[in-house]
Amino acid sequence: MIGFGIPAVLFALLALPAIYWLLRLTPPRPETEVFPPLAILLRLQKKDETPAKSPWWLTLLRIAMAGFVIVALARPLLNPQVAIATGSGTLLIAIDNDWASGGDWEARIRTAEAMLDQAADSNQPVALIATVASATSTAEVTDAATAAETLRSMTPVAARADRGAAISRLTGALPEDTGNAALVLIGPAFASINDPTIALDDRVGSLVLFANDAPDTTVLTGVENATDGLNVSFVQFGPAAPVTLIASDVQGRPLAETQAVASTQDEPGTATFDIPFELRNDVATIRVSGQPQAGAVYLLDDSNRRRRVALLTGIAGDEAQPLLSPLFYIERALSPFADIIEARTGDLTVDIPEIVNQGVAVIVLADIGVLPNAVRDDLDRWLDAGGTLVRFAGPRLAATTDEDPYLP
Repeated sequence: MIGFGIPAVLFALLALPAIYWLLRLTPPRPETEVFPPLAILLRLQKKDETPAKSPWWLTLLRIAMAGFVIVALARPLLNPQVAIATGSGTLLIAIDNDWASGGDWEARIRTAEAMLDQAADSNQPVALIATVASATSTAEVTDAATAAETLRSMTPVAARADRGAAISRLTGALPEDTGNAALVLIGPAFASINDPTIALDDRVGSLVLFANDAPDTTVLTGVENATDGLNVSFVQFGPAAPVTLIASDVQGRPLAETQAVASTQDEPGTATFDIPFELRNDVATIRVSGQPQAGAVYLLDDSNRRRRVALLTGIAGDEAQPLLSPLFYIERALSPFADIIEARTGDLTVDIPEIVNQGVAVIVLADIGVLPNAVRDDLDRWLDAGGTLVRFAGPRLAATTDEDPYLP
């Protein structure tokens, strides 16, 4: 795109037809005559002469040269937005350094540097601020060189931009008698100038938004450690395209990789890591491959891990009448959040050692009166290793008279 610093000069192009007619008024082409002096004198008679026509290509070349001179005087610019944005008053620059700025941060810096160069050439005062800053940060009207030093110290921050607060600080730095200031916002490709948080001061004469053509931005919005796998929901700003998600452990080692068709902003997409239960609990980070921005990274903690819970009643045959089972409601309460393991035989001396060896996190005992002595060693070792034992009272537990080490 090409613009002009002095577009009024282009009105001189209207004079090209007049130049064309002037070029036609060239003298006649000289004729070759034999020297005899008398013959020449005899021909010295006044005649009506008409201008000779120059070749069409010569006329075209001369008109083109005149047009190029006029265009050159109009100061053509390869990036006209920078000059248009700077204007003649104070230059106010707000640069988005939020979670989405990592992908095109260098392009935003180059845009701001070009504006500061234009402001330095015209000795224009500048105020610069980032849209992610502390509540105590302020903006100051200074020269372009000082603003360039502030710009080099800025970095992307994994937080949400507050354009309204940033613009309020910029306009608050303007002197009361200042007018015709130019406000420039440098943001992501999907930014909109119709931001409801933007409130312009009367001293601001123009508002320009620079949205660089950055790569597509994918945002991870949630992770669910479900029964069938690790489900990741995401939203993409831009055209639909396949994305690659990588799951890594706490040390950054990749554990799994999956691909999904990216969605639009109105239709969130879902990707699934179909990996074993134990491996899913080791996942600490999920990131979008090739997108260096904070929205493309999701950190997991203990709330995203799925635990194994064993349910025991010590009674066989509860499946015949499930509504009468002490585990009926316990199982339905826990199944959305944990992998349920049920006793295989109903014999505690067999079931408890098997369950402990499966690495369960929680064992739930529903109305079990007395635990056999043969399983207490296994249960003690499991408790010392960090296991959690949950007991529900009932008639059988209430009827026991022996001292139970697994009760408060």
